[in-house]
Amino acid sequence: IKHGCWAISNLCRGSPLPKYDFVKYAIPVLCHCIASGKLSDKEIVSDCCWAISYHSDANKNKIQAVIDSGIIPKIIHFLEEPNMSLLVPSIRILGNISTGTAEQTNELLNYDVLGPLEKTLFHHKKVVRREACWVISNIAAGNTMQVTRCLDRDSLINKLLELF
Repeated sequence: IKHGCWAISNLCRGSPLPKYDFVKYAIPVLCHCIASGKLSDKEIVSDCCWAISYHSDANKNKIQAVIDSGIIPKIIHFLEEPNMSLLVPSIRILGNISTGTAEQTNELLNYDVLGPLEKTLFHHKKVVRREACWVISNIAAGNTMQVTRCLDRDSLINKLLELF
């Protein structure tokens, strides 16, 4: 499993990217590896997360495949992970999803992503705070309901203003 996840991760981040028809079968397997919680090797889980983050970058169909896998709750859970190798790709996955359609962004809001994202704004690493701000800004650039969900969180807005 370890070498397969690593290889898929490297293929998905490479240039040129592999054809989606070759990679699409790996995505459910990668998501299953993450969601099952059976993998104690955080390096494998990290490679799976990075592969999914590369896979979901800027393509609504690929984003939908990630959403359809049911992995969002687990990825949001990783926002509480102290291990940077899980935290950073998890934020990136959420950011990629938030660049999708309004419906895809709503999937994140349905899982109350703003609460855990707000906590990451207090992280000691600037890269984590910056990535979290990116996700929040993508949500806040959405429709009226999405903007309202952000604005309704006074503590979130206060922390964003503090960081600004």
